[in-house]
Amino acid sequence: MHAVIVSGGLVTAVIDITGKTIDPDGRAARGPATYSVEGPGGAEEVTYEAVIEAPDGAILVATEEAAPGWTWDGHDFASPDPDPEPEIPLRPITRRQLRLTLLAHGVLDQVEPAILSLAEPDRSIATIEWQDASEYRRDHPLIAQIGTALDLDEPTIDELWREAMAR
Repeated sequence: MHAVIVSGGLVTAVIDITGKTIDPDGRAARGPATYSVEGPGGAEEVTYEAVIEAPDGAILVATEEAAPGWTWDGHDFASPDPDPEPEIPLRPITRRQLRLTLLAHGVLDQVEPAILSLAEPDRSIATIEWQDASEYRRDHPLIAQIGTALDLDEPTIDELWREAMAR
């Protein structure tokens, strides 16, 4: 039989409490234990009352399922969330990838009017970038300008960018 040490709702260790009973307050587990003593007459088994105390501020909870890192709410154990998937870096995309993604979301036809609404010299620079770039980088100022003009927030632009990378 096993128990875990819980401190502040977090499982910190697993211990073997075979043959022992946890006190009602969870502060200790008690039960018989034995050890051998070698003497002139041979080995002798000695049985004694063992006490396993929880560290200050912690309690013992009997379980066969929890492990360090799990949480306990006073009734149930919960395993930690698995490690989140690593975020895919936003690598450059091609003109084709960008335009197909914007078309799929019904905003491609709004890009050129958005560029034309910019003041000079930004309008001329953005027109050249939009029409002549062979690849686009997520951190390029044009992407932020067009995103703002299309009323797209940063998370939405990132989501569209990842979609374009997959094309």
